[in-house]
Amino acid sequence: MNSEDIINRIKSIPRIQDIIRPEKVFYSGPNLTEEAIYYGDKIRYKDSVDFWISILSWIHMDSIEFDDITIYNEKGQYPDDINFCKKLNSVSEEIKKVVLKIQSLNQYTENTEIINSYRMSNEWCDKKILFDCGDKFFLYNWYTGE
Repeated sequence: MNSEDIINRIKSIPRIQDIIRPEKVFYSGPNLTEEAIYYGDKIRYKDSVDFWISILSWIHMDSIEFDDITIYNEKGQYPDDINFCKKLNSVSEEIKKVVLKIQSLNQYTENTEIINSYRMSNEWCDKKILFDCGDKFFLYNWYTGE
């Protein structure tokens, strides 16, 4: 998965297509800094790009509301939060802490294995890390209003 894959997939989405809504499985509550984890099952999503597009289409800070991202196709310009994707080293300390949170969720089973992880935002105040586990996907989101 990379930025080009994401943009090309968004460009291929018809305006009238329903985009699957991800499931919020963890939320730290409204504080100065907040954490949320979203989940998607491979049965519902083609791949990690499909899951990321559902996140872009539905998740706005701590609320779940639909926002049609295909509108950017008309302008031909895509904001940084859509056009950023960096593969991460799965052994970093930051990733290890997030993985422990994900492993505590009911959706994570003993057969679940993280195959790839990606940083999906370059903003210090809005960290998004997507985990591809083959048969399921998780998105960890830490953000602050500071």
